[in-house]
Amino acid sequence: MTTGKNRSTVNFVTSKVEIVKPNGICICVTFLLVLAVIAVTNGCATAPDTSKAPRIVVAKSRQALGTRNFVLLWVPISDSPVANAAYLTLSSIAPSDNAYKIARLLSMAQTNSLSVAVSGRNSRIARQEITTALSLQESQLTGLRLAFIGDVADRDAVRAAVEQCGGKFFFELFDAQSNQ
Repeated sequence: MTTGKNRSTVNFVTSKVEIVKPNGICICVTFLLVLAVIAVTNGCATAPDTSKAPRIVVAKSRQALGTRNFVLLWVPISDSPVANAAYLTLSSIAPSDNAYKIARLLSMAQTNSLSVAVSGRNSRIARQEITTALSLQESQLTGLRLAFIGDVADRDAVRAAVEQCGGKFFFELFDAQSNQ
């Protein structure tokens, strides 16, 4: 069964159930089971959308950088803490594809002015991505103005990586739990 614009595929395993008195309850239960499986595989309507930056992050980015012209790097996360922990572990061993893509973007700051804001629902993962991308730089990024919108615990690591590359660092606190 294919549903929604994401074209999610749902496979059902059924077993034969013999009903002595058909009474409509089985149809209702089956229907609810199908809805439950679709909700679990496609996510619930109440689950937050972590693929897009909240408006508060955009506002904090403008405030920190003092401009409306900037690139916002929003680092989405999984809904699974286990997947996030595995991602952090693996990306500490070798750079992720995202880190390489971010590094290519940042390399523009070798010769041009580039304002970038970095944030995500998980500040630690956002820190890991940006510090890894900065460590891949072979030249100074004198045109880089980078705002990190995240936790205070991650601020100093990002600041050190930005300043080591010759860029200017800005910080705004973002509490992903309360979107503030």
